[in-house]
Amino acid sequence: MANSKTIFLAMHDHKHGLDTTAHLTREGAKKWCISVMRETLEDWSDNSCDELADAELWQAWPEITGETEFFSIEPALLHNDEPQTKGDN
Repeated sequence: MANSKTIFLAMHDHKHGLDTTAHLTREGAKKWCISVMRETLEDWSDNSCDELADAELWQAWPEITGETEFFSIEPALLHNDEPQTKGDN
């Protein structure tokens, strides 16, 4: 496989659609997800979840949102070169 690198797609599935961002690391993708959760937490909670650690928030998010929002991280290959076709040289 010619010049490829694994990137990580952070996905936020919610009532308005699917937001997807690309990150160089799984950790960066998860940080983005957690930041979105923290930004929107007040829409879902009575401040009782403000003190949750990041790992706890990640686990509890579907329950907090009544299973209407989900986050996931998927690895994907990023190809640096266009594939060659017959006649290319």
